[in-house]
Amino acid sequence: MSNLVIDSSSTIIDLSATFIDLSATDTDISFSSLIHPEIQIDHSFNNVLLIDSLVTEHQVFVDSANSSTFPIVYSQYTTKEELTAFLQTYFTNIDRIAICFLGSDIDSKCCFFLDSSPFFTLGDGVGAVATGENLDWMVSTIQGFHVQKVDYLACDTLQKTD
Repeated sequence: MSNLVIDSSSTIIDLSATFIDLSATDTDISFSSLIHPEIQIDHSFNNVLLIDSLVTEHQVFVDSANSSTFPIVYSQYTTKEELTAFLQTYFTNIDRIAICFLGSDIDSKCCFFLDSSPFFTLGDGVGAVATGENLDWMVSTIQGFHVQKVDYLACDTLQKTD
């Protein structure tokens, strides 16, 4: 493998002597795929708005959340464990959970939610029940946090004719 990188100005940069040794530090390097405003333990939020990072201009939803709604931007790489741990740290009860995502992804069977898995899997046949680990997680979250209302904001579904 070459240690040379060509940047956009075609300058050759030698990386052969570039090393970062983290073994001698106590630094915890962790990646969180959740993006959210700062929150305190004694906050007054009653609602949670989960916003898919793929939603165009998702920051508009974050900035538009009312004073009782805590916005969280997630991605398909967010894990159920990570989101659950965050919610358990800051909430005991949640009145309402809203999920904002791209509705057109449902039709193409690629609506990923958490853990790079579909939000749900459609059952086979007429009257079949949707299933899946993320759907089970959502039911468990609704029950565990005593959620009273769930809203699905599927962006771009109003453009559909069916």
